[in-house]
Amino acid sequence: MFQKISSAVSFFLFVFFASSVFSAQLVNINTANALVLAEGLNGIGSAKAQAIVEYREQHGDFVSADELINVSGIGPKLVERNRSVISTGEVATSGGSVVTPKIQTPASTAVSTAVPVATDAPAQTSN
Repeated sequence: MFQKISSAVSFFLFVFFASSVFSAQLVNINTANALVLAEGLNGIGSAKAQAIVEYREQHGDFVSADELINVSGIGPKLVERNRSVISTGEVATSGGSVVTPKIQTPASTAVSTAVPVATDAPAQTSN
């Protein structure tokens, strides 16, 4: 009986901790607004989040998380604490190179507005 309870408790703890580890969402520091930055990054409040957005607007996209130390009020320890959830939008490929995903849009987005027109000719059928 004790072994069953112990196993159940162990399983519960594993599921609880595993779900909390895997539920962390990446925060793209190049696209996130101040609210997303403040909620998604540990130790970043609304003032620092706004400073990140303003820095990005003035200097362009961040190439790496390490560039956050250029933002007033953010130091290396804060960056290191959040490194696992910070994204710049780059994705590593299996060959080891890094690419920035681009959203591909169709060359033509024209929609046909043709309307079928009824004719007096009988429909042809194949035998």
